[in-house]
Amino acid sequence: LWPADILFTYGLCGLLLFPLRRLPVPALLATALLVMSLNASLRWADLNEARGLSAAYPDALLQAEADPRAAEIVEQWENIVERTRPDVTSEELAETIRITSSGEFGEFYRDRATTSLILQTVVALNAWFLDALAVMLIGMAALRAGLFGESARKAPLLLMLVGYGIGLPLSLGETWTLIDVDFDPLMKKFWLVLYDLRRLLVAAGHLGLLLAWSRGSRFAWLKARVMAVGRMALSNYLGQSILGALVFYTVGFGLFGRYTGWQIYIYVFAVWVFQLGFSHWWLGRYRFGPAEWLWRSLTYRQKQPLRIAPG
Repeated sequence: LWPADILFTYGLCGLLLFPLRRLPVPALLATALLVMSLNASLRWADLNEARGLSAAYPDALLQAEADPRAAEIVEQWENIVERTRPDVTSEELAETIRITSSGEFGEFYRDRATTSLILQTVVALNAWFLDALAVMLIGMAALRAGLFGESARKAPLLLMLVGYGIGLPLSLGETWTLIDVDFDPLMKKFWLVLYDLRRLLVAAGHLGLLLAWSRGSRFAWLKARVMAVGRMALSNYLGQSILGALVFYTVGFGLFGRYTGWQIYIYVFAVWVFQLGFSHWWLGRYRFGPAEWLWRSLTYRQKQPLRIAPG
């Protein structure tokens, strides 16, 4: 359904997190810092390698026909540029859009399976795994430190001040810089070194805002619906992929590749509204979401009660 599904990476992280669950808060934070430093070091090394390719490219381009090593440098640098500044008129992109939106099911399945295999092995192990592991360790430490408890009254404000105060300027700086240099490949790789820190800070600001709102009394009707979405997190997660497949893939309406980025947000908003309403309605009649019920039944090896008894 979605070849970049993150649940596989989360599952791999869980294999390491479970043995670490009893570590004290300082040890969890130190381990998270180590993981983040390792990820940043790998990205810094990738940046330096790209700098070398960029510097060697002009001479290599002149020697490419006679020197295999020069031809390899040319190919490597041009691949980096292509990934950073993709050609929207390329035949390869047009073929991807055709297969995804209107291709035969067999070729569509092969394309999705190939993409998924690459993303869930090479990309997941090189990028997503360390990223997710570090953030999960920090989350474990925050929970153990009582950051989410009612006693931590100043925590939401502190999270918003630090998270938004540092994270948003970093995000705006990255956006402005990349636009200013027309998404220069080296500049993009430079900002990737700071990616984990920037994203963690902005996420901390979001967390503080949600904590503050959850402890207040305003918009209780919306809060009840957000809570219902959370109780049906797995069903809604899978449901978004299913709805997206029906709308955009060849197995449904085949609208993939027809809309720009801002237009996609209209679809995103519509899905959110639907899931907020549907989750609240469903949990008024059933104990669990459909996927949660199936997961619990498989876990306990016994069919769990689903419908709420009337009265």
